[in-house]
This record gives sequence, structure tokens and C-alpha cells, in this order.
Amino acid sequence: MNAIRVATVVGGLVFLGYPLAIAVPAPPADENDSGNESIVVRSARIQVALAEANLKRVQSINQRVPNTVSQEAVADYERELETANRQLQRVTSGSNESSFDLWLDRAQAAAKYSETAWRDAVAANQRLPGTMSPIDVERLRLRHELDQLDVDQGRAVAHASPEAKLEWQMNLSNQEVERLKHEVRRRSAGGYSN
Repeated sequence: MNAIRVATVVGGLVFLGYPLAIAVPAPPADENDSGNESIVVRSARIQVALAEANLKRVQSINQRVPNTVSQEAVADYERELETANRQLQRVTSGSNESSFDLWLDRAQAAAKYSETAWRDAVAANQRLPGTMSPIDVERLRLRHELDQLDVDQGRAVAHASPEAKLEWQMNLSNQEVERLKHEVRRRSAGGYSN
């Protein structure tokens, strides 16, 4: 059963594009010779290009029809691009920044995003009472609280054993899989509120 769980999570990590949990030292890369680039560097470059394309896509949608894609979603695409750029910089510069640091960055970005969503919901209800149901506002607050606890736990294990770091990363991955499952259910159930 554990092997299936590990395989599922690892598959999810690959599918979701998360950086590997194990720090891979970057070989020296010659910017002018992409034929000799390592697979790690090429993958990081492609992740940046994909993140840029995704961001351009939502920006062009909003140019045609303003606010079709929410500002929160656009900000999420911008954070993905920033993370992809940091990963590329890490693998091309031979930086000592570990992939754990990138995971911690992602956790911090998720906490910032969830805090913004929660505060925006509170502000919307202050401007126009009933915009968001109290249960949805509470769900957003709880999501932020969990995200902040993830950051706190990540900071706590930052200097711990590789196993403790990996366990934290796996927990983050499991939570993300659960969020994605919830989002799929939400969309298939007719789009009830976040």
C-alpha cells in the first residue's frame, strides 16, 4: 500500500511540475550551446517558456474581455513564472540553493495567495454584505491558516534531516493533490463557490 501511495505522489509531483525533492547539482551550462545542456537545464528552460506562455495566454484573454480571468489567477500564473525563473537560475548558476528552498518559496507563495483570497472575501463582504457566504469566508480563512502552518513547519525542518524535509515536501504534495481533487469536484458540481 505504501508503494502505491509513494508512486501516486511521485507521479503527481512529476505531473504538477514541482521541482524534485532531491537537490540536483547543476552542471556548468554554456548559454550558446543548447545541444550540450543537461536535461535538467533544458527542462528548467522549457518550464520557464511554458510559464511565460500560460501567463501571456491569460493576459491576452483579459485584454479581449477584461476580468475574464481573475486577478488572483493571473497573480498565480505570475508566481509560477517567478518560481520557474528561480529554478532555471539555480540550475544554470550552480547555486547552492536547494530544491527545498524552492519548495519553501512555493509554500510561502501559497500562504500569501490564500491570505489575499481570504482578505479579499472579507473586504467584498464589507463593501456589499452577502457577497461571500460566511462559510466560504471561513473556509478561506482556514485554508490560509493551514498554508501558514505549512510555511512554519517548513521553516522548522529547514535544518533537519533530509528525511524530515522530504516528509514535509510529501505532505505539501498530498495537500495539493487534495486541493486539485476538490477543485475538480467543485467544477463538476456546477461551480459552487471557492
